[in-house]
Amino acid sequence: MGGQVKADLYQRNMQRNYLGAIMALLQSADPAASESEAAGIASGEMLKVKGIIQSALARTTDPATRLHLEAMNRKIKQLEDKKS
Repeated sequence: MGGQVKADLYQRNMQRNYLGAIMALLQSADPAASESEAAGIASGEMLKVKGIIQSALARTTDPATRLHLEAMNRKIKQLEDKKS
């Protein structure tokens, strides 16, 4: 992963929806979802996304992309804080 990072509106919406789906699964009160193998995979994906966000934040100068990445980072932190 190298070079500048800039996400257009479509990319930002897709990323936001993807993170939202992961978070919905991880926050589910339904034991069939929260205790399934999918929840473990989603947890791993969230950690992967968190790493990608950190890397991208260091490489973006685009204001819209930076705000988007920071907002996604806050959402992940909020979920982590709820879980601990």
